[in-house]
Order: sequence, then C-alpha cells, then structure tokens
Amino acid sequence: MRKTVLILLVSLIIAAPCTANACRHAVTPDERVRESYDAVVIATITSTEPKPIFLNALPTWTATAQLTQTVDGKPDTTQFVISKPENLCEVGQDIPDVGASWVLYMRKDATRWTVAASYPLNLAREIDKRFANQP
Repeated sequence: MRKTVLILLVSLIIAAPCTANACRHAVTPDERVRESYDAVVIATITSTEPKPIFLNALPTWTATAQLTQTVDGKPDTTQFVISKPENLCEVGQDIPDVGASWVLYMRKDATRWTVAASYPLNLAREIDKRFANQP
C-alpha cells in the first residue's frame, strides 16, 4: 500500500506543471510586434468585461472589437475578441475604454482567426513602425 501511494505521489509531482519555469522571460510589447502575424488590424473596442482576479494572478479581462482598418493581411471577419493576458509571458494591459482604438495582431488556424497580441493604438505608435504616422 505504501509503495502504491509513493508511486502515485511521485507521478503527480512529475506530471504537475512547474510554474517557476512557466515563463523565463516576460515578452515585451516591442518583441511581440516583431513576430510574424497573418493579419494586423485597427479595431474599435465595443464592449469590455473584467474577469475575477484569483490570488496572486494578473488582472484579466475580455473585450470585443469592431474592425476599423486593415493594415496587413485579409481577415475574413470584422468582429474580434481580445483577452488579457493573452499568455502568461506577456505584460498585461489595463482594461480598455469602450470606443478606444486598439491594434490587433492576428493569426489564423484552419478554422478561425485569433488575436495573438493586442495593444492600444497609442502604444502601437511607439513600438511598431507601421503606426508611426497613424492619427
């Protein structure tokens, strides 16, 4: 019985994700915008929803956005969902105001478009040369 419990315990420890190694390097917005994307668009935030904050967790939220301008690529949709943080290694953004302009960096898989990164337009002007002259 003891041996079975010990084997089970060791198996659980090995299988459990190690949060200390989950993110060795926080990805900055500058680094994120240099990645390859299938589309880049400017969108207007149409709604926002804060999510519950759990102990020691980053604040999270979800927003919907409407296409304003296509900058690169050809997304076949005009409605988008943004979630923050998009991944554990990303520096989070505050919840946007409805009506704010955001830049969405998107990827397409076999069936749908997903927002891989997103930033307020004023931040995108500073970190992405495509938006340096954007009003």
